[in-house]
Amino acid sequence: MSKDGLSITDTDIIYAAKNSILGERKFRLMNQRDMEKLNEDYHTEKYLRHQQIHETLDLLAFFEKPDTAKLVREVAVALMGGRYVNIPCAGGGSVSSETGWDGRKKDEENEDFQLRCWLHAAKTIKASQYVPTKRKGYGK
Repeated sequence: MSKDGLSITDTDIIYAAKNSILGERKFRLMNQRDMEKLNEDYHTEKYLRHQQIHETLDLLAFFEKPDTAKLVREVAVALMGGRYVNIPCAGGGSVSSETGWDGRKKDEENEDFQLRCWLHAAKTIKASQYVPTKRKGYGK
């Protein structure tokens, strides 16, 4: 018996130690899951940025040909303005039916929307005219 009149038994000590160990284990598992999630998010973001860089380099390759660059610019500006576009050599039609354009996304920043317009215009023109792109000195 202790001075306070409370009795601390071996069972109480073991129970308290067990709860402490379980609490620490749960905390470590939560931290481990959080770290795994952050790692996964990082790799996903890295992959998406890598894809975006390659798409941007393909877009820049279009500007080597003035006629193609002008057409890409016209389509991108039309997409940004929400207008219909007839694409030469693609059989005509509207932006939504011919190019598969889904318009502006909710909560999309202006710069992201404009980049997406440019990339979609470049892909559409490339597909309609089969414009081969050749990157010079940009890695793989």
